[in-house]
Amino acid sequence: MSSLALNMIVAAGESEILDRCLDSFDAREFFDEIVIVNTSNDGKIDEVAKTYDAKLIRRIWDDDFSAARNAALDNTESDYIMWLDSDDVCLEQFQHKIKNVRKVITDNNRGVEAFFFPYCVQLDEHLNSTISFLRERIFKRCSLFRWEFPVHERICRDWTNVKRGIMPEFQITHLPMKPQETSAERNLRILRKYLDSEEGRYADPQLRFFYGRDLMMSSDVEGGIAKLDTIINELDSDDMTLYMASWYCMMWFAYGGHEARPASDAFNKDNEVLIEQYARLSIAFSNSYAEPYVVLGDLYAQRGMLLEAKRLYETALRKKINTGGIQAEPYYEELPAERLSKLHIIDGDYDRALFYNGRALKHNDTNSKLLNDRRFILQHEEGDLNERYSQNKTA
Repeated sequence: MSSLALNMIVAAGESEILDRCLDSFDAREFFDEIVIVNTSNDGKIDEVAKTYDAKLIRRIWDDDFSAARNAALDNTESDYIMWLDSDDVCLEQFQHKIKNVRKVITDNNRGVEAFFFPYCVQLDEHLNSTISFLRERIFKRCSLFRWEFPVHERICRDWTNVKRGIMPEFQITHLPMKPQETSAERNLRILRKYLDSEEGRYADPQLRFFYGRDLMMSSDVEGGIAKLDTIINELDSDDMTLYMASWYCMMWFAYGGHEARPASDAFNKDNEVLIEQYARLSIAFSNSYAEPYVVLGDLYAQRGMLLEAKRLYETALRKKINTGGIQAEPYYEELPAERLSKLHIIDGDYDRALFYNGRALKHNDTNSKLLNDRRFILQHEEGDLNERYSQNKTA
C-alpha cells in the first residue's frame, strides 16, 4: 500500500485559512505526511502546522512559487504527493468522499502516476460550482515530476506519456481571501521579471497566455486582449492554450467577462463580428466545449435566426463537463436548456418548452425567471388542453 503526503506553501497572514484548509480535508486522517513551507516569519503559521504534526520548512519568499514547492517536494518521503494552496478547501458536500479518494490513491493497483481532480474557482450563492477545470493534484514522487516556472507553475510540460487518472466526483474549491486583481498584479510583476530574463526569452507559450489573462484580471482589458490576440494569430501554442485565449476574448466581447450565468439579453450587440470570430476560433481549436455554441446561439437568436440558434443550443447540451480546460458549468445544460425553453415558448410548443425548462430548473431551482416561465408554460398548456378537449367534444 502506498503512502500519501500533502505539500503546501504558506505566506504571512495565512494562518487562519491554512487551518480552514487542513480541517476541511481532515488532514490528520487523509495524509500520512504533511510538509508545509512557511515563506515568512509568521509564527502563527508554525503554530497551526504543529497542531497537524506537519514538517515545517522555512524558506523566505523570493518571487518563485516553483522553488518553494520544490522545497516541500525535496523534504517529502511518501510515495504520492498532493498539493494544495492555503485558500483551497474541501466543501462539506465532498468531505464524505475523502476516505474513498485515499483508498484509490494508496491502493493504486493500476500504477497511475498522476491524478486529476476538478478545481472549482467560482461558486454560486448555493455553493455549487459554476466555473472549474481539471488540474493535476496528486502525483508520484519521482524525478519525472518537478515544479517549473516562478508563477503559474506546473509539474509536467507534457502529459502524453504519463499514466493519468481522473476523479471527477471529488472537487477541490478555491476560496481566495484576496481580490483577484491583487493576485493578478502580483503574478504580472513576477511574470514581467521572468519573461525579461534570459531564461524567460524561451519560456513556454502558455506563460504568455497567463500574462494576457492576468492583464485582463488586473483591469487592463485592452492590453490583455491584445496579448491574447497575438497568441491566437501566431498559432505557436498548443490547441488548449489557443482555445483558452479565444475563450477569454469571446466571453469578454459577448458578456463583458466570464459570467457563469449571463442572461440572453446581456449579449453585447455592438460586438457581433468579434464575438462570432472568437467563438468560431474557439470551436476550431477544440469542439469539446459548450460555451462557444451557447454564445453563437445567443448571437443567432439576436439576429432572429431561431432555427440556427436552436441547433447551436442543442449542440451545447451534448457537450460534457470535466473535459480538461476551463468550463463554466451552467453552459453544459442549464443555459442552453433555458434558452431552448424560451424559443419553444415563442413557437407555441409548450410541451418542449416545459421539458427544457425542467432541465434548466434542475440546476437552479430558485431562479425566478425560470419559475415564471414555468408558470406561463403550464397556464398555456392547460389552455391548449381545454381547447383541444372542447374541439373533440364538438366534433
